[in-house]
Amino acid sequence: MKNAKRKSSGWRPREKRGTYQERSARQVLRDAAEFREKANQAQVWKACPSARCQRAHGCMGRNPMQCFHDHQRKELEAKMARERLAEAARPPAQNGRKAAPPPLSTKEAVALIMAAAAAEPPEPLWGEDV
Repeated sequence: MKNAKRKSSGWRPREKRGTYQERSARQVLRDAAEFREKANQAQVWKACPSARCQRAHGCMGRNPMQCFHDHQRKELEAKMARERLAEAARPPAQNGRKAAPPPLSTKEAVALIMAAAAAEPPEPLWGEDV
């Protein structure tokens, strides 16, 4: 007499087990359902090019994995573009770089060089004692 509380070992005869193709197809369907659910939660259907998805307010058409990955890629690109615009809109002193000095005219540059040269005493030649 068999013990009723004993768990099944999970063993099945070979003819009752599914083939590799059947197991693979079930896994593909499981993955598609998972990605379709994720896509629906992220509301990917709003930007989906398929009109069916937009009418049904859910992923109905193409490969849901492709829809979901396209949505993630577009979302990342949009985020990076927003960050680049925000970085460009900030004044130079706030974005970690030193502010560039205003450009000098040639006359101003010559005057600064002459003033700096006049302020320094000339260096003694080699062998001269100061």
